[in-house]
Amino acid sequence: MTPQPQRDPFLGFLPEIIAAPDNDELRLQCALALQTESPDRANLIRLQITLANLPSSVDHPEWFRLAAEADDLLQKHAPAWTPAWYQTENITQGEFHRGFIEAVTVPLLDPYTWPKLFTSNPIRQLRLINLTGDTDLVSLLPILARQNLTALHLDAQNLTDVALLSLLDYSLPNLHTLSLAHNDLHQRSVAALAEASRPTGPLPLLRTVNLQGNPFDPIDQRHEDQGVLVSRHIPAKAADLPPAPWLFTPA
Repeated sequence: MTPQPQRDPFLGFLPEIIAAPDNDELRLQCALALQTESPDRANLIRLQITLANLPSSVDHPEWFRLAAEADDLLQKHAPAWTPAWYQTENITQGEFHRGFIEAVTVPLLDPYTWPKLFTSNPIRQLRLINLTGDTDLVSLLPILARQNLTALHLDAQNLTDVALLSLLDYSLPNLHTLSLAHNDLHQRSVAALAEASRPTGPLPLLRTVNLQGNPFDPIDQRHEDQGVLVSRHIPAKAADLPPAPWLFTPA
């Protein structure tokens, strides 16, 4: 009898992890299955999950040691753990979160390639580049709306109010970060974005919005300390906008 080829544990768990990307127990089960054939990959999953769940992040006494171990593993193995076809399609800046690639920078891909991207890893954070304007983004929205995205970066992509209003026609219930810097957005679409950010809207978890460099930016004074936003001034021109969490000054 011809022996059956062993199933790759990573590929075996991947569909479940993509379907439930916040379930760390599934990732830990995958790590256990990988322990014999890929102990470094298993260790990365455990290390990054531990780091993600530390109660005080960098203030925790073990944070730097664990982060250094995870970084060492990525220095050694990240190219091998990244799908080879990413390079062919110019998909760059892959970031591993909790053991899997969750953030990538992506140009406009052929239609058949988008499903391949979202079945290759549990992609949660997407930075789109090289769009030619509204039409490109609008064509992608049905695909993006089916994903569990938490962050979408659309900086300097020649977008107008048409693109933003089209985006708001779709529900992105897990999105907490939306960056739209240096486009051509005006008060009409920004007001609609604020309305959509209410708990009953299509973007109920949206907490961070970047509108710098647009004709209308309701947050025109920011104060940062070592890269961390500590306060922001909401000018009079934003007074008529619907209340939204991303408009409020952090406590």
